Amino acid sequence: PVSVMFSDIREFSSHAERSAPMLLVRQLNEYLETVSTVISRHGGTLDKYIGDAVMSFWNAPNRVPAPARESCAAALDIQKTLAEARRVWQSQGLPSFHTRIGIHTGEVIVGNIGSSVRLNYTIIGDAVNLASRLESLNKQYSTSILISEPTRKDAGGEFLTRPLDLVAVKGKNAPVLVHELMGWRSELPQGDIELAEFTLMAYQAYKSSDFAAAADAYSAIAERWEDDRVARIMFLRAAELRDNPPPDNWSGIHSATSK
Repeated sequence: PVSVMFSDIREFSSHAERSAPMLLVRQLNEYLETVSTVISRHGGTLDKYIGDAVMSFWNAPNRVPAPARESCAAALDIQKTLAEARRVWQSQGLPSFHTRIGIHTGEVIVGNIGSSVRLNYTIIGDAVNLASRLESLNKQYSTSILISEPTRKDAGGEFLTRPLDLVAVKGKNAPVLVHELMGWRSELPQGDIELAEFTLMAYQAYKSSDFAAAADAYSAIAERWEDDRVARIMFLRAAELRDNPPPDNWSGIHSATSK
């Protein structure tokens, strides 16, 4: 059992197209140094760099008492540290690297995997694929950190989260309840706590097939938090189901069609 994290720079291809190669490499190295240092500080194992993406995991080879908690803490620390780095980059006229993160907790195979030419200590399994898909799913909801229900459950109550959707990510049939990791509960303003609470109530109505109440609730959220794409997406979906009720065996599963 491990917690797996994938992080990726938003719109990196566009940055690469516009930037001078050596400046891009220098900034990318600074970015990777920042992310890797935070992961190590929180007891994570840095698995590999995949271009601008970083794959890491917790609980192997060294046991971590609370891998889900540490991975979530690392994700928040990465975003905080990068916010400070962006101020420096902007003062130098460099792109503002924003990162998206996905975390899932589950069982994997751990060990040296590869060929006679090269071996790599790594992890493989369905949990790895799901964490990667959660990172990509941030694009659809305009979020920064998405975590699975197993991760949220194991991480504990120190974190403020809100449910987004029951999603079957591309390439998987089994759904997972996806949450946005908003921050440390003790550090966030009352407005963020209310947003999480209102989103939970709206989602509970949606899950219970009370689509009229769900549409009203998501509409109220979108009116108060105008930039919240989650509320706008879920309002449109709830309103469609309100006007065109699904069959009695409706599962509430949303199938993501892209990686």
